[in-house]
Amino acid sequence: HDQSVPDLCEQRHEIAYVVNHPDFDRTRGVNDISLIFLATAVKGYPSISKLDTVDSGLTMVGLNHTVIGWGKTSEEGDQSMLPLQATLPVVSNKECA
Repeated sequence: HDQSVPDLCEQRHEIAYVVNHPDFDRTRGVNDISLIFLATAVKGYPSISKLDTVDSGLTMVGLNHTVIGWGKTSEEGDQSMLPLQATLPVVSNKECA
């Protein structure tokens, strides 16, 4: 959704709390990811209780996930007004280290 244009499907929610990545560094712009917990449920979507359980299958190495956001398009670039997306594979902790 284009953030510069109002959308009838848009929902507004209060934020209950935010958990920032423990190694977030604003100066270097690394680990710039957070979990945002909403005070109320988003209408039209099922609740998600846990993403990282073994039973969920979401953490299987090699499984692709799509990430979406309105981030910068380059390190010194402007923030996008349109959502961007990328498909990324789950990698092992050993490979990530």
